[in-house]
Amino acid sequence: MSVLFCLEKTLVRRVIVILTVAYRSQQTFITKYISDDFTLQCPLNGSYTPFSVEWEHKIGIDSTIVRKFTTPEITLTDVSYKDSGKYVCTVGFYSCGGSGLQRKLTSSVSLSVNGPPYIPMPPQTVVADPADNLTLSLSLISFPAPFSLVLVRNQNNEIIHRSNVSFAPTEVTLSAFGRVVKLYGYSCRLNMPNIRREWFGTNSIIVFNRLGNYSLSFTVEEFSDRENFIVRFLKDNLLLVASVGGSILAVSIAVIVTVICLDIRKKRKQKCMSLDNNRLPESAVADNCNQHIYARPFSFGNNRLNQDARELQSLTDHEKQIELEGRQCASMYSCAGFSLNEFQDDSIVYDNQFAPGYT
Repeated sequence: MSVLFCLEKTLVRRVIVILTVAYRSQQTFITKYISDDFTLQCPLNGSYTPFSVEWEHKIGIDSTIVRKFTTPEITLTDVSYKDSGKYVCTVGFYSCGGSGLQRKLTSSVSLSVNGPPYIPMPPQTVVADPADNLTLSLSLISFPAPFSLVLVRNQNNEIIHRSNVSFAPTEVTLSAFGRVVKLYGYSCRLNMPNIRREWFGTNSIIVFNRLGNYSLSFTVEEFSDRENFIVRFLKDNLLLVASVGGSILAVSIAVIVTVICLDIRKKRKQKCMSLDNNRLPESAVADNCNQHIYARPFSFGNNRLNQDARELQSLTDHEKQIELEGRQCASMYSCAGFSLNEFQDDSIVYDNQFAPGYT
């Protein structure tokens, strides 16, 4: 119980008003069972009018806030382990009626939930061959503690395995109202040796405590059906497979294009080097041209033509080009069908024939 003092001033007198804030009679530690329905009340009461009521539901080892309420009472239906935890109630009120200071008081109610075991795991699928040994890890929440007995039933509801295991205290992950929290629970390893043909298909693992039992489904597929397993995996992960395949294809194309570009560049470089090696110096080209221009007089005689043909056959392509360029130069400077070499003093035998059409 807490006492609030309110000082009221008037022109005539001074009055001290005492307000009493008392906690409700509801217990602050409550135990309920799975599937129960009940109502939580804020454990605060007094002779004042509250202007706000706020609840916070905290659960797990880390006291994670998973829900909030703004009503004086909370009604919970079909209670489960995720409803357990601490419910903190905060009431805001004016200390001296409507004109006093705003104040807040906080209290809490802790809810414990008891019931059969619960395994917060999705259905499992394992691949094996007959006579293989299977081992599964189990994590469960159980208040009270689970029994050591674990049964396995096949799809024909036949008990195909019975085992006594040792459950050890541990932290168990639970999804509660959109948040992932950690609760205190139990874990064990279930060893199932020498499985038989009757194991293949959908089976159930059953765990017990004094308030009931819980079953988890798991499927055993034969190892020879691996191809079907791979096909199913590809179908279930089509987007992932497409992304990885597209990335590999893009990298492969980039590598191929890079190699082709480098090869083309290398061939171009080798070709340029070959042309540079075959190119004659300008002075040598000029000398060669001069030699062909002034080597002998230009003639249309048969002897000259035969001689030119024999000389051209003995020349290389590069030299043929130079020979032709030289003759073109000579023809530019010829006069009346006679070469400029006519004016040289060399002892050369002429045909003494005019060019065709010359008069």
